[in-house]
Amino acid sequence: MDFELTREQRAIQDAVRRILGPLAAGGDPVRRYIDGSEVEKTLKATGFYEVVRSGGSELDAILVVEAVATNAASAEFGMTALAGPILDTDLTPPTAITRAIGDMPVRFRSRGRSLIYLIGVEGWVLDAGHMEIKPGDDACGYSLGTLPTHALQGARRLIPAEAARLQRAWRLVSAAEILGAAQAALDLTVVHVKERRQFGRAIGSFQAIQHRLAEVATAIESLRLMTYRAALLEEEAEAALALGFGQQVAARVSYDCHQFHGAIGQSLEYPLHYFTDRLRALQGECGGYPAQYSTVGEDWKSLEGLY
Repeated sequence: MDFELTREQRAIQDAVRRILGPLAAGGDPVRRYIDGSEVEKTLKATGFYEVVRSGGSELDAILVVEAVATNAASAEFGMTALAGPILDTDLTPPTAITRAIGDMPVRFRSRGRSLIYLIGVEGWVLDAGHMEIKPGDDACGYSLGTLPTHALQGARRLIPAEAARLQRAWRLVSAAEILGAAQAALDLTVVHVKERRQFGRAIGSFQAIQHRLAEVATAIESLRLMTYRAALLEEEAEAALALGFGQQVAARVSYDCHQFHGAIGQSLEYPLHYFTDRLRALQGECGGYPAQYSTVGEDWKSLEGLY
């Protein structure tokens, strides 16, 4: 399997980054969360949400998810782009997806309209536009909200085939979000260790730091290949493996990047937290890594011995 991106696929990611780059700047820098509404409007206006409907592949959409996740503004792309064609309907971003109704906070719920609820092999699509949403704390890098217990009243019930495809899309999108956020966190860290000096030299010149960052970079690249493979093969097990591995890698990336930044990494004036907060939140997405490995089988319960 050839994992080298085509010229067109690289152009897709480059275009997204150029378009979204200026949208993360401006305003008060001391924030736990940057609202991604303008990012979503821009992606909508430029037609990126139609990437699959217009003849693009699932991998094309995942490349956009990855690029969006490297932006400091918290925006939703993947589920809107992939779930719309599955359901043969137009979804309004941000599209939220959850396994829990009630007290469990849902990402993008406080400002979204479209909601997908999946539990086991069952699923429902809800129009949350007129639903009372309880806003949550945005400290984890996303706009959060909780749903009322009666949220399923009047919801459209999905057929099992739709629910299964949406479950796989959820895993694939979450893996790509982890990939983008992890890469952004690593990029910030590499720049920092080159500039931060201690004992008369850049701390990035110390071999111990080089070795650990090399391990992080290797883990991220492994996740990239697993995520691209899952998008190409379109198999549930591949998506589950990619997300499970990504959720374990997320913990390592967050820990090492903060450790090498030192005190500045804990400051809201510095952008690292936009990505590491999301990485922590995504570790529990779709049930966490034990749920992903149990989907594959007993032989894949955990890869934590590797990372």
